[in-house]
Amino acid sequence: MPRIWLLALVLLLVCSLLEALPAPLTAEGNPTLYQSLRENALDNLSLLPRAQKRDYTRLLERYPDALMAYLIAYEPDSNLAMSSASVLLSHYLAVDEVLKHTGLNYSPEFFLSYVAKITVSDEPISFYRRNFLEDGLSEILQNYPDETERYRQVALWCVEKLRFQPTSGRDQSPIDIAEYSLTGRCEEMQILFVAAARTVGLPSRPASTPWWAHIDNNHAWAEIFIQGGWHYTGDMDAAYFPDQTWFSGMIDKTVLILADGSLAAEGEEVLARGTYDTQINSIRNYAGERTRTINISSFINEGTVIKDLLITPLVYNWGSLRAITTIQADSTGSKSFSVGRGAFFLMLTRGEERALVPIASGSEDVTIQVMIPGTNALPVMTEGVLLAGLSSERLPDQYLVMNYPGNEMNWQQAPESWNIAANQAKAKIAADLEAFETRSLPVWAEPTDSLFARVYRSTRGNWTSFLDFTIKHGPIPQGFLRLLEDGDPKLLWQAQLPLLEALYFFYREHRDKLASLSPEDRQILFDPVVYFEELPIPQKPLSRRPQLYPAFFKVRGNSELQKTQRTITKLSRRFRIDPSRALSGLLPLHIAFEQKFLNSYQFRILAVSALRANGIPAQFSRIPDTIEVLLDGTWQYYNVSTNRVFDPSQDSEQESVSRNIRISDRSGNPLRLTPEQMNLSIVSGQQLYPVNREISYKGNGLYEASIPTGGIYLQIGYRVSDSRTIYKLNWLAPGEEDFRITLEQYPVTWQDADPATLALLEGIDTTGFDTIVLGYSGHENTIRTMEKLNDHQVLLLDCSSSIVTTASHRISPAWRELAQEDYSNTRRTITLIRSGNTWKAYEGFWDTLPEE
Repeated sequence: MPRIWLLALVLLLVCSLLEALPAPLTAEGNPTLYQSLRENALDNLSLLPRAQKRDYTRLLERYPDALMAYLIAYEPDSNLAMSSASVLLSHYLAVDEVLKHTGLNYSPEFFLSYVAKITVSDEPISFYRRNFLEDGLSEILQNYPDETERYRQVALWCVEKLRFQPTSGRDQSPIDIAEYSLTGRCEEMQILFVAAARTVGLPSRPASTPWWAHIDNNHAWAEIFIQGGWHYTGDMDAAYFPDQTWFSGMIDKTVLILADGSLAAEGEEVLARGTYDTQINSIRNYAGERTRTINISSFINEGTVIKDLLITPLVYNWGSLRAITTIQADSTGSKSFSVGRGAFFLMLTRGEERALVPIASGSEDVTIQVMIPGTNALPVMTEGVLLAGLSSERLPDQYLVMNYPGNEMNWQQAPESWNIAANQAKAKIAADLEAFETRSLPVWAEPTDSLFARVYRSTRGNWTSFLDFTIKHGPIPQGFLRLLEDGDPKLLWQAQLPLLEALYFFYREHRDKLASLSPEDRQILFDPVVYFEELPIPQKPLSRRPQLYPAFFKVRGNSELQKTQRTITKLSRRFRIDPSRALSGLLPLHIAFEQKFLNSYQFRILAVSALRANGIPAQFSRIPDTIEVLLDGTWQYYNVSTNRVFDPSQDSEQESVSRNIRISDRSGNPLRLTPEQMNLSIVSGQQLYPVNREISYKGNGLYEASIPTGGIYLQIGYRVSDSRTIYKLNWLAPGEEDFRITLEQYPVTWQDADPATLALLEGIDTTGFDTIVLGYSGHENTIRTMEKLNDHQVLLLDCSSSIVTTASHRISPAWRELAQEDYSNTRRTITLIRSGNTWKAYEGFWDTLPEE
């Protein structure tokens, strides 16, 4: 009888939920959308293990509506494989609860894409909606019907949950961020905000520039749909006014701004469509009429179009041209898309035929006509049309002055009530992080300044897992603790007891090998993550001896090279590379090992793990079919398809030769470039890839490069300012004479500090410091500048009044007063270095901080 009542209760709940959903989300009210989503959902389950497939299918049967079908259809199957039906159901119920408060105010496709969507970026699925509603968002949902005010309250809530800190590229889930680490980089700020906004019914989506064009780095942030349109938000404490953040004055410097959706709304500029997402060009939401249009058409000889033409915008970043995205031409061999006013390159490719097309800065539209056959000559302008020919020959030499115009930004001052609330939120997160740092040690623990104490406190909200591990296996060797301290802190924030145990047993097995390696190589061998995949669940996690790697990975051999060859052979016999039959995305080790079919990068990640299991340091490479392996003390490229060591910069086994390069400015003065400003590269697919070939500086502007006998590309690039970059591409072939390069406008940017800047030091004792940074400790540029100066005696003078002062971190009253008068000053970072009895100053981004 109790079971009958329970069944009746469940049926009643299901019926009530079905009735509660708005008609456009039901099978009856919107049959076309429902059937399409259901078919996609069933297809998405096809590669899952039988038990998981059954559980998710039951959800589709119990909740036959567009909402459940969408949740299953548009989460990558790899995410579903890492999650469970119960987690998905919790999101379904939470979204239904939001609908009861807000109603369906958007088209069903828009609502599903930007409110119901579970994941934001590459983070795993988690129970965040349920947890966040219980942790304050339910009150925000109920008490702030106005969407703009609700957005502001969500921003303040996020300030309480996260402080910016550069971290590794593996994304934390919203729960990991808000409950365990309280820390994240820009993409994790994005993940937390978008997840929180969607939880309270506000449409939100991730946006990014994969690579800035005018500075070295990238950035990710959130877009929010309020006031009838898409707006952007960055720093949560300055989010009172949307479209106002630290990069607002740099909008015109960008080339593309990419936003992510799934069921793209009408009128959005779609660059690419995938199984799970739609890549949207959002640049016009930022720059408006200041954007321009790139119009591309193509033909082969007598008018046949190039249907398989790929279009890849490239910008200079971290020493190389790097791809922002790749766009497929349409069935007519054409494509038009919007871009900003800054300069960039286009790599146009069909198979092994390509052209590299420079696009100068400007405000006029650009028309490009692509032809086959072509030559390796530079594109030419004819009657307003840029003619580019695809060729399988090498790329021509290039020189481009890349200008990046700024735009006006009128910074609006938020009301004082907002500033007070933002400071209170920042004080709360500061107190919560301080609590982690000052957490009491167990009575049996080592002194408070010990290595153990530092690691214990670094675990933050995950301290119980580490404590359980210590109790079970203590005392813990110093070598193991040091690997934990020096590695990715996310491991300590996330690793559960079985993984810590598995790592410990791996450490004990390879203790001698680890001790013989350099600190960097030691950390690579120890790391349980290869690329940005999730942490693995160990083999036999509930046993007395969990294992990090499957026993299948182990091989025998007389040398590291022989072990490498046997490892790849063994993997190739068990796993097949077939993207059409493989799960999508980055698979954690425990899931990848259970597959029969993998795609090429999943196989490479698995190969790296298998080599580490045998005590061989290895790491992922972005070069296709390639990993890097430490063999006999030297890092070498290894092709997993041919199962051999190879040099990607040459097609044969010929010896390398030396070539001298002499670099000077236009006055003939010798120049010494930083290693990041020049590299040797190859071309593969749509990109240039820097390779591990040495360029050594010999003095007086002379460099010696190790190049293949067939030649190689030399890339040189440098920032004249944040408004100008100069880029050169040369083909470097063997030769007896020096290869001479003259560089224009090579920058020297340290200047005597002006009186206004020196006035900010008034009353400050700078004794013992050779460097001073005037900034705001909560701002990314200040944080990264301090990291870059970690070998200096640096005094940070903060404009915030909510810091805990130390000898090297103080408040400058004059600087604070300046920030209070104009909040935009909190976005400035000024670096001063002592030069005798004076100070030299530089104001700008961390990546262009000049050498002394």
